[in-house]
Amino acid sequence: MTTVQDVKPADVLQALIDSLQLGQPQTHRNMTVIPLFGTTFDALDYALGESLMKKGLLSFTEVSESGSVGHLLAHNTSSQKALLIEGEELRGAKQNRTINTTVLLKEQSKTVIPVTCTERNRWSYRHRRAPFREVFEHDRHQRDLRTRAAQRQIRRLRSTIRQLEQAILQARQMRERLIHVIEADSDYDPHEDQLQMINDFIRQNEQYLQTIRERLRQIQLMQTTDADNFYDDRYSESRRMEYDDYVSHRMRRLINESVSQSLLHSSMPRANQHRMWREIDDYMAAYKMDIPTSAFSEVKHRVKSRYEDYLDAYHCQEDQIGALILLDGANISLQILPHKGKFSHVFDKFVSSHALDASLHAKRHPTTKVLSDEEALELANDFIRSISQSKMVANPAVALGVDIRFMHHQAGGSALVYEDEPVYLFCYSRN
Repeated sequence: MTTVQDVKPADVLQALIDSLQLGQPQTHRNMTVIPLFGTTFDALDYALGESLMKKGLLSFTEVSESGSVGHLLAHNTSSQKALLIEGEELRGAKQNRTINTTVLLKEQSKTVIPVTCTERNRWSYRHRRAPFREVFEHDRHQRDLRTRAAQRQIRRLRSTIRQLEQAILQARQMRERLIHVIEADSDYDPHEDQLQMINDFIRQNEQYLQTIRERLRQIQLMQTTDADNFYDDRYSESRRMEYDDYVSHRMRRLINESVSQSLLHSSMPRANQHRMWREIDDYMAAYKMDIPTSAFSEVKHRVKSRYEDYLDAYHCQEDQIGALILLDGANISLQILPHKGKFSHVFDKFVSSHALDASLHAKRHPTTKVLSDEEALELANDFIRSISQSKMVANPAVALGVDIRFMHHQAGGSALVYEDEPVYLFCYSRN
C-alpha cells in the first residue's frame, strides 16, 4: 500500500507533467479548451464512481439516520476500486452534497467521505413509506435511543479532536520559535531537554489524535450498520443519492483551496461551507432566481440552455488524457486522468463546470477579448511551468493512496497518487 513515506510525489507528478503535449486549441467566445496528451497508465484497475453507480455497485447514503452535513458513506460493492472526483455533485438523501477531495475507494468497502453541502433549507428525506407501522414505531424508538447515545459520543470525540489539533499546532509553533531563537543567537543556550519535551508532546498527542479519529470512524460505521439493518429496501430510494455534473469551476476552486488550507492546520479535508453558500447565492442573484432550498443543481438545470452552445463547441480527442481550459484569457485550470480511456468519460463534465462561469462572465462583460491560438498556447505553457515550480505537500488520502497539494503563488491544486502511479491531477491559476 502506498504511504506518505515511500511515495515520491515530486518525481511521479513531475514525470507526468514533463510528458504533457498540447493539442490544437478549441475556442468558443470567451473560453478556450486545449487538449492534453502524455504518458498513459493501465496497471491500476479502477472504475469511475458514476459508472459503478449506474451498474448498482456503488451507493452513497447518510452516515446515520440523523446524518452529518459534512460526511457521506460510500459503499463500493464491486470487485474494482472506485474513483470519486472532487467537485462531483451528489443529489438526494437529506441534502445535496459535493465531494471535497478525490478518493480512491477500495473494492468491497465502506468509507466515510468528506463532502460540502450544495443545498440549504432542507434536511430530510423527500419520501419514505413505512411498512408494519406499529412494529416500525417501536423499533425506531429503540434505535433513536442508540443514535442519541452515539451522537453524544461523537460530539465529545470531535471536541477532543479539535482540542488536540489546537494543542499540536501551538506546540509546533513554539518549536519553530525556539529553533529560530537558537539559530539567530549563538549565545542562547536552551535547557537541553526543552526541544525534546516539545517533540515528545507533539508525538504523543499525534498518536492519541489518531486513536480518537479511529474511534470516531468506528462509531460512525456502527451507526450506519445499525441504519442498514433497521431499514429495508422499501426505504432505500429516499436514502440513496445519484450523480450529477461537477459543480461550477468557481466552486471547485473554492473547495480545493479551503481543503488545502484545512489540511495544513488540522489534517482534515474540510471545505468552507459558508463561502459555498455565498457562491450559490451569487449565481441565484445573477440569474434572478428564487429557489426555496438554494440547490445548486436546480440553478444549473434552469440556466443550462444559456450555456449549451459552449458544450457543443468542444470535443474530446482519441488518446487525450486531460484538458486545459482558459476563461476570459486569464482564469486557467487543467484536469488530467492519465489512465487509458478514463478522461473521455469526464470531459463533458469538466467543460460544463467552466461553461456556466464563462456564460455568466460573458453576460456581465460582453467585450472580453478572444484569445488567438498562439496566445492561448503561450499562456498554457506558462501555467504548466508554474505547476512544475510548485511546492508539493503530501497527506494520507481519505481511502487509498496519497493526496498531494500544490502550493505556488501562481497555481494551486491537488493530485492523487497510488502505488507510484498518478491517478488524478487538478490545478488552477490563482489570479
